[in-house]
Amino acid sequence: METKNSGKIVSLMRYPEKKAPAVVEEMLILKQNFGIEGDHHADGGERQLSLLTMQEKEWMQNQVIKGFCFKKYKENILIDGISLSDCKQGNLLECGDVVLELTSSIKSCHPELCKLVEDGKCILAGSSRFAKVSKGGTIFVNMPVIIKK
Repeated sequence: METKNSGKIVSLMRYPEKKAPAVVEEMLILKQNFGIEGDHHADGGERQLSLLTMQEKEWMQNQVIKGFCFKKYKENILIDGISLSDCKQGNLLECGDVVLELTSSIKSCHPELCKLVEDGKCILAGSSRFAKVSKGGTIFVNMPVIIKK
């Protein structure tokens, strides 16, 4: 099955403080090797921002049983039209001049706490991703996203 390698940014979220609600933004400034300007996760590590696809978000919303991480998971960039499940660590996403490097799968499963994992029905493991900013700049809602493998 071939994966579509381009899509678009649907929404952008910034988390100014730990445990604070998201601030929905029309644009974000990404700093190279640091993360999102004004986001508490921006620390220059391997997990500078988080990505989620519309397919995963809609799947989460349609579940009768809510997974353990549904309330805990907070994406910065929601993308439509692509799948991250076939991407590997080191793959690049281009958003205009901005380049994001996928660093790891975002989700660790907790079978002892989650009915979805226990039943083998969670699609988030291996699909949603962390990334670091390889080339900084500004990203906007509706901006195209291209996967470079």
